[in-house]
Amino acid sequence: MQSASPPIDLPDDVRRGLDIAASEAGKTPSEIVLEALDRFGIERLTEDQFQKRMTGSQ
Repeated sequence: MQSASPPIDLPDDVRRGLDIAASEAGKTPSEIVLEALDRFGIERLTEDQFQKRMTGSQ
């Protein structure tokens, strides 16, 4: 799925911390970020859902 958003630009110190936390947890940095977003209630959308939200279509 292609996103209209650019990749997340994390400061180097945050990226290093994420890499260390992921390594210690036996997970990838992406898995850590996805878990954190899920805990904040960030909804994962399909491309169609994303386009509908962006255009205001029902």
